[in-house]
Amino acid sequence: MGISYDDKETNRVASILYGVGDGLIVDEVGLLLTFGNYWTSLTYAFLVIFLAFITVLLFFYRYRSLIVQELSEFLRSKLIFYLGIFLFAVSAAFIIQTDNSFVTTVTSVIAVIAIILLMIFLLRHLKKVQKNKSFAAF
Repeated sequence: MGISYDDKETNRVASILYGVGDGLIVDEVGLLLTFGNYWTSLTYAFLVIFLAFITVLLFFYRYRSLIVQELSEFLRSKLIFYLGIFLFAVSAAFIIQTDNSFVTTVTSVIAVIAIILLMIFLLRHLKKVQKNKSFAAF
C-alpha cells in the first residue's frame, strides 16, 4: 500500500522487491521462533494455522453476505438459547474441574460468550413479548 510511484512498471518492480524482502524477514522470524530448528512441530503448527486463517478469510470474503444472513437468522432463532445453555454448562464443568489457568481462562471466555448469547435471546424474547402485549391492548 505504501508503494505509489507514477509508473506502473516501477510499481511492479518495487512490489516484487518489497515482497522478496518481506519474505526474507518472515523467514528469519520463523527461524527465531523455532530457536534455529526449522524442523520442529511448531513450524508445522504455524504453517497449518496460517493456511487455515487465510482459507477462512477467503471463504468469508467470498460468502460474506450468506454468512451474515445465516448469522442473523441464527440470532433470531431459539437455537441461540440452547447453544448458550450448552456452552455455559460445559464451561462451568471445565472451570470447576481444572486447576490449569489456561483452561480456566479459555472456558471463562466461552462462558462470557454463552452469557452474551443468552442475553441476546432474552432481550429479543422480551421485545417480542412487549410487542405482543401492545397489540393485545388494542
